[in-house]
Amino acid sequence: PDFHQRVKVLQHYGYLDDLQLVKVKGRVACEIQSCNELLATEMIFRGVLADLAPQEAIALMSALVFQGGSSSGESYGLSETDERELEGPLRTKVQVLVALAE
Repeated sequence: PDFHQRVKVLQHYGYLDDLQLVKVKGRVACEIQSCNELLATEMIFRGVLADLAPQEAIALMSALVFQGGSSSGESYGLSETDERELEGPLRTKVQVLVALAE
């Protein structure tokens, strides 16, 4: 049942077709090795990085490879101080990233 649930999720998001063959989106995800491949692929295919300056795109993608953790498990989101320091499109993109991760 776990395998079938994963296949349904991959089909729902367009990584596999109805015959369980890997689509282009799935091939992109397979090439990503350094972070959450599904989250990074969704960011690419949804155009999250398109209107960001290169340094902003790098900053956003670096959030995917951060390996620190808290004692209470994974936590997504920003503190109020962090939110105030972000400007313009980057703030919106971080919010999209957090929504995708949840």
